[in-house]
Amino acid sequence: MSARFRIADPRASAILKRALTERVPEIQAAACLGLGRRASDGPTVAWLVRLAVDPARPPIVRRAAAFALGQPGRTAATPALLDLLDAGDAELSRAVALALARTGEPRALPALLARALLPRKFALPDAEGPLAALGVWLAAEPLPDEARFVGEGLDPTDLLAGLAEFPARGDLAPLWRAHTRALVDILSEALTGGGALRRDALAALDSRQDGPGLGALEPQTEAQPSADLASALRAVAVPLADRIAILLDDPDREVRAAALRVLAKLGDARATPARVADAAADGSPPLAEAAVVAARQLRRSRPSMAMAVAAAVGPLLSEDVAAAPWRRRLAAVEVLAELGPPGRPYLDRAVADRHPVVRQAARESLARPDQHR
Repeated sequence: MSARFRIADPRASAILKRALTERVPEIQAAACLGLGRRASDGPTVAWLVRLAVDPARPPIVRRAAAFALGQPGRTAATPALLDLLDAGDAELSRAVALALARTGEPRALPALLARALLPRKFALPDAEGPLAALGVWLAAEPLPDEARFVGEGLDPTDLLAGLAEFPARGDLAPLWRAHTRALVDILSEALTGGGALRRDALAALDSRQDGPGLGALEPQTEAQPSADLASALRAVAVPLADRIAILLDDPDREVRAAALRVLAKLGDARATPARVADAAADGSPPLAEAAVVAARQLRRSRPSMAMAVAAAVGPLLSEDVAAAPWRRRLAAVEVLAELGPPGRPYLDRAVADRHPVVRQAARESLARPDQHR
């Protein structure tokens, strides 16, 4: 059957179409791929679409039909493929995503970006499929030559696995920067909706250590982003700041913590010293960590705020030790350690704390080089 993929004889298309009526799924799958290579006429594309969307067809046939539709410029199938992208079958969804990327259809790019950013919104187990498709889009690679994967016998599993190959993912910023409005919209909807999607949206925005992030579309690295990239990331995050600020009072500690971190990374004025102190006073791990991150960010972005943060957090060390949990005082020490000289007077006091863990943390903080500059 693989030889039929490239036979110039016009009768080959008719033979391949007849093969679709065979009972053996492997033969049907091979016929789909052959038709995808040979024909781009409306009836053939429509036939392949029907095979891809038909839940009664064997999965291998549906995936092969989806792959077959992934040819550059073949846009007639785009609406059907977009509908199929969220079919609930991970392997089929991946095949559809790769097919959409290979068509180069502009309508498909925002859909792939959205699914890479918030896969759970679309009932996807993870972002792997959309990210693979974006890598293909970025590389502008056509469908791999299926003849490379055909050996002595036709193993359909190996064949389709080979067709799902994709290049190493590069910098996706050139793809998403032209669609920041669409990304703002999907994140805004998730932040408003609540639940797991709200947490996913916050996690995406909180994915970089040095500023706002964009989840899987802009993975965290040790390297500082370029000025252009940092500006593009802010172009997505800043319009969401009002919605994020509302979450500073959310009953979920994890949500409150993420909101504080993101606002601090944005340099938003609503990440106030009082908010940092409240987070430290809570003493729970997520809010204590958020207070530390916020203090660090405020010192970097608004150095003049370090004194105000120290003044807000320092009194947590002065409370009656019988009433104040030691974890609260430990959180305060960890926040003050991020503030440099403004935190030193309070850390000096904490060296005499009754709890050994707090005392040790204060001593270690005072020994940090940044306490002296």
